[in-house]
Amino acid sequence: MSQGQPLQRGALTVQGILEEATALADDGGLAALSMRALGRRLGVEGMAVYHHFANKEALLDALVDRVFNEMALPEGEDWRVGLRARSVSERLVLRRHPWAIGLVESRTAPGPITLAHQDHVIGYLRARGFAGRGSAQVLAFLDAYVYGFVLQELALPTDPTPVVDVVREHEGPSPYPHLDALITEVVEAGYDFADEFDVGLDLLLDAMGALRG
Repeated sequence: MSQGQPLQRGALTVQGILEEATALADDGGLAALSMRALGRRLGVEGMAVYHHFANKEALLDALVDRVFNEMALPEGEDWRVGLRARSVSERLVLRRHPWAIGLVESRTAPGPITLAHQDHVIGYLRARGFAGRGSAQVLAFLDAYVYGFVLQELALPTDPTPVVDVVREHEGPSPYPHLDALITEVVEAGYDFADEFDVGLDLLLDAMGALRG
């Protein structure tokens, strides 16, 4: 749909609204998402959106469902492989829609897709030896890791040079010898924080085996 292109009568659909609302949030964050701005993007009056969503809260709940619909579900007999694939997919989706991280955690009226996703993950874990508490812990710990990693990943500067310069701006012996050594041994050796996702995820999955039973 072309942004701002007038729609023919009856052409406005729930899926079309969600598609454009997602694009609007991707471009400018949730602060840019208003019914009026969404109407302009759709080429209709903002009030027209209310024929499909009672209010903005209902729209936000539907957007969370749309985000969960993009995430892969864990499959296969090996729970480590299944959860790893789900976590990798979750990270990619949240990087694609960074506005969704806080939204997913703050909604109090989860939609059917969100509930079905969570239900599937819990059922998957229970079928592979995790009791109720253990399955809840695994899901919570994995989501906390993925969400936290993505937040840090998006916030980190792409160029570490300014930070390096601050650490090394002193003459004589460095007041930060361990940071100085870390820069030499890690940062200047080609360190990329994004590469650490798999390392941390595998460590977490290995530890989660203790929660089975």
